[in-house]
Amino acid sequence: MVEGECEMVGPTCEAGWADDGECGCAPVLDDCATDEIALVGGGCAVVGPADSCGTGTWGDIPDTTSTLYVDASFSGAGDGSRTSPYATIAEAVTAATPGSTIAIAAGTYREAVRVDAPLHVLGRCSSMVTIAPPGGSWSVRLGADGSSLTSVTLDCAAGVSTCVRLDGAEDLVVEDVVVTTATDAGIYCHDCTAAVRRSSVLDVDPSGVSTNAYGIAAFSSDGSGCSLLVERCDVRNAARLGLFANDCEGSFLQNRITAAGETGIRARASSGIHVVEIVGNLVTGCSVAGISTSEFGGRYSTLTITHNRIEDTRFDPAWTGGSQAAVNLMATMSSLTYAENVIDASEVDGATLFMAGGEAQIASNLVRDVLGRGIEVQDAAAGETGQNTVSGAGQVGIRVAHGSLHAVRHNTVRAVAESGVPAGSRAIDITDHMGPVAEGNVVSSALEGIYALSCTSDIRIASNLIDVDRFAVLVADHPGHEPSVAIVTNRLTGASGIAAWDCPTCSVSVAANMIGPLGGVLTSTEGASFHLGVYLEAVMVADVRDNLVEMNPGTAAEVWNEGIYVKDSCGSITGNRVSGSRSIGIVFSDEASIGCTDVDMTGNVVASGAGVGLLLSRTIPAGATTVSRNVVAGIDDTPWPEGNVFGDGIAIINTEPASPVAMADNVLVANGRVGVFVSRSSVALVGHSILANAIGMAWQDGAVVTVEGSEIACNDSDQPWVDQGMSVPASPDLGMPSP
Repeated sequence: MVEGECEMVGPTCEAGWADDGECGCAPVLDDCATDEIALVGGGCAVVGPADSCGTGTWGDIPDTTSTLYVDASFSGAGDGSRTSPYATIAEAVTAATPGSTIAIAAGTYREAVRVDAPLHVLGRCSSMVTIAPPGGSWSVRLGADGSSLTSVTLDCAAGVSTCVRLDGAEDLVVEDVVVTTATDAGIYCHDCTAAVRRSSVLDVDPSGVSTNAYGIAAFSSDGSGCSLLVERCDVRNAARLGLFANDCEGSFLQNRITAAGETGIRARASSGIHVVEIVGNLVTGCSVAGISTSEFGGRYSTLTITHNRIEDTRFDPAWTGGSQAAVNLMATMSSLTYAENVIDASEVDGATLFMAGGEAQIASNLVRDVLGRGIEVQDAAAGETGQNTVSGAGQVGIRVAHGSLHAVRHNTVRAVAESGVPAGSRAIDITDHMGPVAEGNVVSSALEGIYALSCTSDIRIASNLIDVDRFAVLVADHPGHEPSVAIVTNRLTGASGIAAWDCPTCSVSVAANMIGPLGGVLTSTEGASFHLGVYLEAVMVADVRDNLVEMNPGTAAEVWNEGIYVKDSCGSITGNRVSGSRSIGIVFSDEASIGCTDVDMTGNVVASGAGVGLLLSRTIPAGATTVSRNVVAGIDDTPWPEGNVFGDGIAIINTEPASPVAMADNVLVANGRVGVFVSRSSVALVGHSILANAIGMAWQDGAVVTVEGSEIACNDSDQPWVDQGMSVPASPDLGMPSP
């Protein structure tokens, strides 16, 4: 930093994550078996049934006095005992008393099973027990509190609508079950509380005839009394939704969702207030969205989405239901936690989070190689987007819009729209936000760095490390608002450093930044080629101080190359150091009637450039104008873009004659044309050192100059040149830079 201190930038990697070698973080994933998923943060989790078949007819099923036995191969008169089992599950259900276990031997049972009492239906193992009814609305229906279904396969290929229906009851359990080829839903919970664990749901609606087509879903009739836990399940090829909670509490933990036709995991609130957690899932190859939430009348009090991996989300050109994103959250939430998720290889946006109020904590996520935006947060009332890594986004790395008091801190954003993308692609975009903060971010390999547009209150952009192809920091278009803008202690490289414009009621402070070396060429709206260290236009108060600006002296002759350019604004330019500027080191140009008062250009150092070191050009009457204690040295006479040749240390042009410019204690050394040049202005020089220039002083065009207590020596001409018709430098009219 300019103050001589160091400050950490970019994210700090969480446990189970590692530095990716480019100031970002990536998870360290274990090498897991095919029936496992690698967890973000470390470890593996088995998904799908634990298929332990054991030995004997009923495997490891305990033999108790409350157990009824079923064996499809038994041909005698059954009484439900181990030696004389029932041949059908329905017989056992009819004979059972509340709390009984129904043990099912290996075989295929071509029947539907309805359980209206608290019973436990338990197969030997899912690979050996199959329930395959010849059609109908469901294969198994649990409708009594405390019922369970375990270790069976349900084959619904004969046109069964719902394989497992959980209906109007509490504490229902489905474990180690395989469900195949349902038409509408694999497992469906209606007005119930249920847990589904270690189960597989395969190929829901393979013919594409259903408007539902859910893998595992829960619905509530009135927004209450519904809760669904889905844990370590494997859901593949659901034509619409893999997991779905509609007006229900939902917990989706460590599941694998593959190739869902619409969304991998979805929660919707149309009535009631709900809590949803989506943690540790692997969602791959889904279309439209990997994870999504939405609201239509209801809302979420708490939404927690952490440690998920969302990979290969695909764009659906036929989709008409709104935006598409790997994670797409649209909800009114009191609290959102979105942390340590990984989005990889998405054909759509990465994470779009539309809050509609509430606090959002967006922390320690990785978004990698997405074709749209990396992370977008809208309408958050507070919170932070911090410690994230975005590596490869098609348009914007991180965007925060239409909210308040949301900070963007310690993120790394890189490889954003590097080529072939229209202007407007930015690493960090803050739009129409109240009180935004962008601090400690690392931005590289992007077209543009941080852009703040139409923000309604104070803006702080501080301690960022930015290396981009175009503008590093832009602040623009704030009419009707009065934000205080602080752009401080940043380290910036690119084609241009800092630009702020179109805010006639703003106070803009640009302080203690390290800018440069700058390279590359931009084109303004007027067609001029340029790069600029600091550019402020049409702001009420400009305070540019203590910046270090290193330009590129090797820029082509037709390119305007200026260190600090303040135009049509009031304020001060103090304590800056500018080197290598090829046209103007520091320029203050006030040519619009905005009511400026005092102007201060004090304590700056401009060295080793060309054209003009320090230029003051004003056509509007003003108060006191001070140009003091500046050092300008080594400005050579390389031609300007328009062909004129200068080499002036300080040039004072077009200031109000009735308001003399006070110039004191400036040092002008070894400049290629004139130490001090004055045109159409009134200037009082006191205590100057004007040494080893081609010409010590020159004035013309009615200029009034007084000199007192100054050392003028060792110039090629120590005598002033008066009315010699020398060419007059002027600040270029670039037009508003094209963002």
